[in-house]
Amino acid sequence: MKADDIVASFQTDNKGNDVGKAEYTNIINSGLAGQFEAKFEQTANGKYLVTLGATEGGGDLSKLSAEQKSFYDSFNDIANDHSSIVAQDVVLNDDTVDWGSYASNKIDVGDMSKFNSISDKGHTGSTAQGLLAHETDEQHQFTKVEGYQSMNKIQKMNTWDTSHEHAIGVENAVNGNERLKGRDINSGNSYTKFFKEANGSVTSETATSFTKNMQVTKMTIN
Repeated sequence: MKADDIVASFQTDNKGNDVGKAEYTNIINSGLAGQFEAKFEQTANGKYLVTLGATEGGGDLSKLSAEQKSFYDSFNDIANDHSSIVAQDVVLNDDTVDWGSYASNKIDVGDMSKFNSISDKGHTGSTAQGLLAHETDEQHQFTKVEGYQSMNKIQKMNTWDTSHEHAIGVENAVNGNERLKGRDINSGNSYTKFFKEANGSVTSETATSFTKNMQVTKMTIN
């Protein structure tokens, strides 16, 4: 295994199919304007090396929007960082995970798929690509911490603030808006975030927590 890859693992169903791989692939591909797509190379242990490659007849970066280009740059740069491996344990509608878990490397593509794509006209708040970019960048930032390979989950969580702060900046660029700091509301049953959109309006976004069927509600409040 090379040290310049994003490595994704998927659970399998009773027919041997990779659970969540289709959703993971769709989140990536739907954010790249048909110009680029996810490429998977299966390893001996059943995991996948994930990179981005040009589609047939594609590969034109000039055809990406600013948000799509930010998503491409973030994911592609991490996949080609020769100093680290970013592991992703991909799950689908896991009621122990909301979007992703920094401690366990889990990302829930079922949750992420409930959100707009950056390719959708008039998208607001979180996007599927913004969430994936955020979780991927957090894990990448963790690999920059000295001694990270030997840390337990408690020690890892002590590094979350710095990783999370950096990942929000990446997410903002991918979403094309600004997640407002210090405004999050965690009620236990739901989680609310606030975003300042490019037109100056504010979006309130509430997602149900720890459920196999996340429900998302967005509204403009300003």
